[in-house]
Order: sequence, then C-alpha cells, then structure tokens
Amino acid sequence: MQSNNKILKTTKEKRKISILVNLFTMNLCEIHIFINKK
Repeated sequence: MQSNNKILKTTKEKRKISILVNLFTMNLCEIHIFINKK
C-alpha cells in the first residue's frame, strides 16, 4: 500500500517537472523568435 503511494507521488512530481520543462522550452522558443524578428 505504502509503496503504491510513493509511486503515485513520484509520478506527480515528474508530471510537474515535465510541465515546467515544457513551459521553459516554450518560453525559450518565443524569446528566440522575438530576438530573430529584430
């Protein structure tokens, strides 16, 4: 039971991290486009 809970927790954390990474890469791309337009 407890190990299942741990696994759930780690997947949640991983999901959070992946969302953060996605946001970060999106921002990088937008900044790149912005710089290129100049």
